[in-house]
Amino acid sequence: MFWRSGDTPRSRTSRLIWSYAPDWLVAIIFAVAFFAIDKIAPFHRQFSLDNKSIMYPHKPDTISPSMLIVIAFAVPVVFIFVISVFVRRSWFDLHQGWLGCVLALALTIVITDTLKITVGRHRPDFISRCQIDISEGVPTDPPLGLSSVALCTQKNLKILYDGMKSFPSGHSSLSFAGMTFLSLYLAGKLHLYDRRGHTLKAFIVLIPLLGAALVAVSRTVDYRHHWQDVLVGSLIGIATAYFSYRHYYPSLSSPIAHRPYSPRIPADDAPGMGPAGGILPGPTGFRPSDDADPDLAFDRDSPLSGRGGSIKHHHHLPRHGAAHNGHPTSHEYGSEVVDARTVNGSHEFTDPSSRYGGNGPSSSVAAPYHARYLHDDSQTTTGTSQRPS
Repeated sequence: MFWRSGDTPRSRTSRLIWSYAPDWLVAIIFAVAFFAIDKIAPFHRQFSLDNKSIMYPHKPDTISPSMLIVIAFAVPVVFIFVISVFVRRSWFDLHQGWLGCVLALALTIVITDTLKITVGRHRPDFISRCQIDISEGVPTDPPLGLSSVALCTQKNLKILYDGMKSFPSGHSSLSFAGMTFLSLYLAGKLHLYDRRGHTLKAFIVLIPLLGAALVAVSRTVDYRHHWQDVLVGSLIGIATAYFSYRHYYPSLSSPIAHRPYSPRIPADDAPGMGPAGGILPGPTGFRPSDDADPDLAFDRDSPLSGRGGSIKHHHHLPRHGAAHNGHPTSHEYGSEVVDARTVNGSHEFTDPSSRYGGNGPSSSVAAPYHARYLHDDSQTTTGTSQRPS
C-alpha cells in the first residue's frame, strides 16, 4: 500500500475512492448517452421488395434483453466478486475488476447504438415488421428505384424502428464485451501464458467466450441479424473488453498478471518512492498492485491466485526500512534471476529493460519492498546474483 506521512486508513480510503471517481463518471456518462441516443430514430434506408434477405418471419428472441443483462453483466460481476474476495482476498482487485467490466460494457453499448442509428440497416425480418398492405395487390418497387417505409402500415413505431437497427448486433457486442473481460480476468489469475501450456487453464478461460458465441449465433437463428452484423458486433465487444482490461491490469504474459495496477495515490513522503507528490514509475504512472501479498508469497497452492509456481520465492525481503546489510537477494522467474539490493531502506532491482520503469540496458529501479520484480526473457540480468542452490 502507499501512504502519505500522517495518513490515516480513512483518509487514504477517501483519497483512493476519489482517484477513481473520473473513471466511474465516464462510465456513467456513456450509460446516460446510450439512453439518449436510443431515442433517436434510425436512418430510413430504402429497400427492395424483392430482397429475400429481409423477408424472414418476425419471431421472439431466444435470448431476451433481461437474459442478456444477466449474461453480459451479472455473470462477470459475480465471478469477479467471488475470485477477488474469497480467493484473492483483495477489495482493490474487486474494485478494478468491476470498474473495468462496467467501462467495457458502457463503451460497447454506446458504440453499438451509435452505429445502429447511423447505418439503419434492415433486419432479416424487416418486411414482416413493416406489414405492407397487400389488400389491393402486392406492391412492387418503382421503376429504376427502391421502396421506402412509406409502404409500411406498422402502427408500433418501436417495432418498426427496431427493424432498422440490424448493424451491428447489440446482443453480440455486449455478450462478448462482458464475457471477454471475464476471460481475460480469469486468464490473468490463472497465469494462462506462463509458458507451461496448461490445457485445463485454457479450457476454463474459453468457457465464457463459448457462452458469448452461443448468444451471437442465436441472433441469426432468430432472424434478427445478418452474419455480418454478428461478426462486427462480436469484434466491437472483444476490442472494448481488451481495452478496458489493459487499462487496469498488466499484460497476460506478465509474471504478475494476477494483480491490477497499483492505486493512483501519490507517494508523497514515503521513502524510496520518488519525489514528493510523485507517482511510482511505470508506463502509466502505476505499478501492479500489492494489496494482498506484501511479502511476495507466490508459492501458495490456490490455482486461481496465479501463484502456482510462476515465481519461486527463495528469500523474504525485509520490511520497508529494515536493515539488509547490503547483501543481495535473488528471486527467480523460471530461468531468470533478478538481483535485489538494499538502497537507503528500499530495494534496487537490476532489470535490463523492464517496461515498468526500466530505461534500457543495465537500468536500475529503486522501489520499496512491495515493488514487483520483472524481467526481460531476451536478456540475462546483471549483478552478482546467482541461482539459489
